Amino acid sequence: MNNKIKCLLLIFSGLYATVVQADNYLLTMSQDDKACQRLYQLFNGDLMTNGKLALEEHEEFNWLKWDQPYFIIRQKSELEPNFEDELLSENEYEQEYASYTKYFYKGAFFDVDNNGVDEFISFERRGPHTYQNRAYDNIYIYKKDSYKRLRGAKSDQQFSPAIGYVGRFTNSYVLKEYPIKRKTVYTTGAISHSWPNLSDPYIRPLLLDKTYYIASFGNVDTRITGQEFIFNQSIDEKNAIAIVKFIPSYDAEKIENQPRLLSTGQPSNETQDICYFVKTQAIQQGVGDD
Repeated sequence: MNNKIKCLLLIFSGLYATVVQADNYLLTMSQDDKACQRLYQLFNGDLMTNGKLALEEHEEFNWLKWDQPYFIIRQKSELEPNFEDELLSENEYEQEYASYTKYFYKGAFFDVDNNGVDEFISFERRGPHTYQNRAYDNIYIYKKDSYKRLRGAKSDQQFSPAIGYVGRFTNSYVLKEYPIKRKTVYTTGAISHSWPNLSDPYIRPLLLDKTYYIASFGNVDTRITGQEFIFNQSIDEKNAIAIVKFIPSYDAEKIENQPRLLSTGQPSNETQDICYFVKTQAIQQGVGDD
């Protein structure tokens, strides 16, 4: 065997080892082959080229500007907000005054439910100052004309039908179509199964071929624990991605009585799961028990 062939074989074997050892994404569920395959190529292409996701380089994720800032207020106890109060403390999320606290949000207008009419979408980043230093995003969905009512509103009005609130994606999303069940054995010996959650997600609105989706980059229920889980602060440290369509219910009574259920797709179909991607490392560790 001549030296040129040996060199080519060494290069090939090195590339093969790199590909085999790389923590790629597996497409574990697809309800739309065209959209899911396109994203499969995009995500794994980033890993192959950059060693990490580069969403800012892709028009599918780089079309939206959160250019509608606003704030809401929460009064302290029975004290009415005094807008001449001295500022006590502040950070990028809030300002605290003696009689009230001001909370800051970003917003944008786009047609999140693909019904031909824009909604007002509010974005909130929950950073390492929160519980267990967990970082995640929230988005809240309102009817288009809610923006003028939200600006300066009191916090107890934020999720009310009167404001125009429709639904949310928060720090946990139930994967309704996930093919692996999680088994729980109680002390009584009873066994139950439940679909895993996608926890602590970073949320990115996604636009593919004039259709709007929500992409959540989070963690499925693996055996990752301790500091590795607690300080999971970047998209690339998350081990799963869910691509979801938002299909809201405008039932005011349901929104009033069951606001937290809207992010789970229950009790009716406010969300439709389109694609799931899970990192090979998470599958190897065992996402759950059959």
